[in-house]
Amino acid sequence: MVPSAAAPRGDSLGSFGAILALAWPQVLTMAAQFLVAATDVVVAGHIGPEVQACLGLVSVSVFFFLVAGTAMASGAVAVLSQSLGAGRRRRVGRYVGLLLLLAVGCGGLSALAFGLFRGALLAVLQVPEAAVPVAGRFLGVYLYALPFYYLLLVSNAIFQSFRRVRVPLWSMALVAAANAVLDCGLGLGLWGLPRWGAQGLAWASVVSVGAGAALNLWHLWRRGLLRRAALPPWAWMRRAWQPLARYAWPAGMAQILWQGSHLVLFTILAALPGDGVTALAAFAAGMRIEALLFLPAYALSLTASILVGRALGAGRPALALAVARRILGLGCAVLGLGALLVWALRGPILALATPDPAVRAAAGVYLGYALWAVPFAVAANILGGVMTGAGATRYAMAAQGLAGWLVKLPLAWLLGHTVHAGAPGVWAALLGAHGCHFLLLLFALLRLDWRGHALRPAARRAGGGVPCPGACPAPHPDSRPDASPASLPGSRPGS
Repeated sequence: MVPSAAAPRGDSLGSFGAILALAWPQVLTMAAQFLVAATDVVVAGHIGPEVQACLGLVSVSVFFFLVAGTAMASGAVAVLSQSLGAGRRRRVGRYVGLLLLLAVGCGGLSALAFGLFRGALLAVLQVPEAAVPVAGRFLGVYLYALPFYYLLLVSNAIFQSFRRVRVPLWSMALVAAANAVLDCGLGLGLWGLPRWGAQGLAWASVVSVGAGAALNLWHLWRRGLLRRAALPPWAWMRRAWQPLARYAWPAGMAQILWQGSHLVLFTILAALPGDGVTALAAFAAGMRIEALLFLPAYALSLTASILVGRALGAGRPALALAVARRILGLGCAVLGLGALLVWALRGPILALATPDPAVRAAAGVYLGYALWAVPFAVAANILGGVMTGAGATRYAMAAQGLAGWLVKLPLAWLLGHTVHAGAPGVWAALLGAHGCHFLLLLFALLRLDWRGHALRPAARRAGGGVPCPGACPAPHPDSRPDASPASLPGSRPGS
């Protein structure tokens, strides 16, 4: 039997206590992810500049091979949260089995594709000839981490949907600790371990991510979600993948649009008249500082996905809107104050971020624009999470594409090159794009039928009650009410 989270009771689902109980472990989870990336960068810098350069190329490459995994995780949060809110125990267990099978299959295919097209990838990325051997060995080891990354992403999403957000925290803490020890040990040869340099960093990622995925699988087994009864029959899978795919592909496309627009923005910055290198360095330093503010924003976005999905699964669209507004207000207020604090302390923070005076001055100008954009960017992140939880991922994709490709990039080129405003013109374009992104998603929240994208609550179709708003999606294959919906695992917020 698959244990289940009890259906939401009353408005406690959207209380500030429930929001904070879900948000704070996810902030720490994001911090652990940030620590993994920071450790890799620092250790790579001690090994050599070519290794640090290869690390950046690998990060870009791995992102594109993990798009399917991040999309699958977004779809998992939507379908599982809605199913848990509706008390669909059988559907939840089958979706867990389907998601894990997809994670293993897609992870294996991604690793195979990564290995087959490794040489072509190095050519497309225009890796300098001197760094090709290092990059080739680095990528050759890194492909083994892809299946573990897929399992980690999907299993984290499963636990987050169950509101057991501390399990991903423990797994990411294990990943961060193991990665730090192995980076220093295998990368730098500390503690009597062999000094493997760049390959040591790659193997550290493989082992640490594998350990985090194994810990999640152990928790799934311990809670009965890996039992044979949870594996879905083929006839069910042929129908059930459709709502998952309908939610997942726009989420993946939104990630591609965002990452692609940032890559083009780097090109616009590099082509600025004058010292483009200083502008790029200032952008990188400013984004590292700004990223600390966005850790809580991403956590609140995921919290919105979970709670909105639960409310819509329970057939309570008014509660879903109330939850969205409450998280939106909380996020903008708290992180707006955080932006003011960063601005007040920008001097010492920038001194820690970069030693170069010219880069520090340029990064200060960037922060002047970026911190004004924080309320809009935070609100857009949270509203994107609301759309994900409701399954309206197409709205989030459309807003991301329009703001990035039709506002940010043309405006950055116009202000930076045509008007000759230089880097400050590009920063102003970023501010305008964040404002546009927020307004588009706010329009979707207030004027579009985003709640109508949720799975149809089948019990309410059969027996009346609150109908789903707007044009309901097609019925789900698990349309019969469960005989005993009360024992799914993990419904305590933050447990």
